[in-house]
Amino acid sequence: MLENGASYPVATQDIGQAVVQSRYGIPKRSEEQDMRTRQMFAVFAGVCVLMVAAPIRAGDDSAPLNDPTRPVTHITRTSFTLQYFTQTPCETRVQVRESDIPMIAWRPEGKKVDLWAQPGVREVQLPGRRQWHTVTVDGLNPGRRYYYRIYDPGAVPTPEEKRWGAQPPWRREYAVSTQAPKGYKTIIHVPVKVLLMPNVVNVASAHDSTGAIAPRPQKLTPQEIEIIKQEYATASRFFWVNSGMRLWIDFQIFIDDRWQRWGPEPENVDAFYKGWPVCRSYPGEDFRGPGGGEFTILDTKDIRRTNTQPVYEERPYPGQIEQAFPRRWNPRTQKWEFYGSGGGTFGVDGLPDGVPARSQFLGGGDTAWLVTHEFHHQMESFGAFSLANRPGWSPMSSTIRWSRSERSRWRTAKTSASCSTIPNRATDRCATTEPSPRTRGTVRADTANTGNAWHTGIAR
Repeated sequence: MLENGASYPVATQDIGQAVVQSRYGIPKRSEEQDMRTRQMFAVFAGVCVLMVAAPIRAGDDSAPLNDPTRPVTHITRTSFTLQYFTQTPCETRVQVRESDIPMIAWRPEGKKVDLWAQPGVREVQLPGRRQWHTVTVDGLNPGRRYYYRIYDPGAVPTPEEKRWGAQPPWRREYAVSTQAPKGYKTIIHVPVKVLLMPNVVNVASAHDSTGAIAPRPQKLTPQEIEIIKQEYATASRFFWVNSGMRLWIDFQIFIDDRWQRWGPEPENVDAFYKGWPVCRSYPGEDFRGPGGGEFTILDTKDIRRTNTQPVYEERPYPGQIEQAFPRRWNPRTQKWEFYGSGGGTFGVDGLPDGVPARSQFLGGGDTAWLVTHEFHHQMESFGAFSLANRPGWSPMSSTIRWSRSERSRWRTAKTSASCSTIPNRATDRCATTEPSPRTRGTVRADTANTGNAWHTGIAR
């Protein structure tokens, strides 16, 4: 059982491979749609940390993948084929290594390793000089992840390419996964670290010039926190089903349940509130759009530490979500009310510097909706950096009815969810503040073969 409450897939991660049993049927998709999804996820692993093989009896990896429009044109259980141009005519040379860790995984001084200088790196060469290259790398293991880089001595890498590992005469590395053994199916496992801060209070709102004027708030109960976890499980299922059971977004939840303060501490603060630490998401003002708060970097070994510096992780998380649940006293309604928000997301640009893709939003809205919407923006950046994107097409565009604005390019600046706020299902005793009226539409998962559908809002 996962910490977020999901009962799928169950994995062992000691060697970077997992045995995963699925209970879900595969949504009805055309053969072309399924082939495109499989091809995309085979290379999507470029910025994801772990690729796993999964035993699924229906829709296994029995048929090779072919797509002549991509750099990786053909994938089987034991090989893949590349096509590419070089800046000048040169010999065809490709280096390949089997690993779960990209070379750009950030390490502090003293821990830096050149993964392309390690034992097990293999080089494939073809005689002759040419500018258009086609080469097959074979003799590989089924259901495994491989990194490759091509020889191009005439190329001058850009600063961005250098950050992502280009080392002349070699271009930057990319990843591909071979198809799973017979009767199994290769899936992509994306671990995402999630920090929940459920007990955050605008202390000043509970006071006036005479002192405390509000009843003391109560901490969210274990049952209420479990409901929040289930919201993340719902978002994970949404991606799982709509990818044809190819993409497992593994939200790994960490909870800082201390009392924390949102905003300044009044001079006449009541003893109950005195000395509370400031929430790491507090941006120095009551609300900062689009997500309401500040971005930090979560250190899973010390979740209480407010941190903005790179964190060393042997298996780096490519994505992160921070969700605080600030509330304030409303003297008119005589209730504690949670702040609502849209969401903000940064892409995965900073991963070589130890900074994952990050999303941030507050807890007063529909958590499942915000998680799905904002993490989809992270996925757009994953695709852009791993050669897995295609204009006008995303991992799930064939089965999710996105609005036109949702098919937009990912961008490194913050992206606003621009959503309305609805009552938070995690708590009945606190109302939700509506920051501004918005129009909500619907995104529907096409899950006709599973008997389930997950609905979420989308700004039109």
